[in-house]
Amino acid sequence: MITIFDIFQFAAMFVGGVAGYRLGSVIAGNVGVGVGVIVGVVVGWAVGRAPWFLVSRSFHKSLKQMSSSNLRSRLVNEYYISHLIIAELVSRGESVESFRQIVTMQLNSESLDVQRFGQANAQAWFPELLGGRPQANKELD
Repeated sequence: MITIFDIFQFAAMFVGGVAGYRLGSVIAGNVGVGVGVIVGVVVGWAVGRAPWFLVSRSFHKSLKQMSSSNLRSRLVNEYYISHLIIAELVSRGESVESFRQIVTMQLNSESLDVQRFGQANAQAWFPELLGGRPQANKELD
């Protein structure tokens, strides 16, 4: 799945490559073009990755600051981040077994989207629940 962060990163790489091409050709001719494009794409990749990194850090920080009861209340409705919520709660010392019922409900949901995240949760925390089920799409993070 392509996200806005991917688009931003590819755009930054493109702009970096073009800027490197132009600057490299002015400074060192044909040799400078090759080096400039490579350096420009690498710098563009790093700059383009920054928004994803900042948002991700901010989101994880907000999860860490929430109370455990608040996080648990988000598990059902916000199934698309349930893997992150469960990981945060487990890191706080909560028993992973306390989430078995939620993951089972996700696996048995009528919604294919909820099932997909349930499969990812089961794969991470309760592989025995999958049995003969097909594996979920691995691109959830």
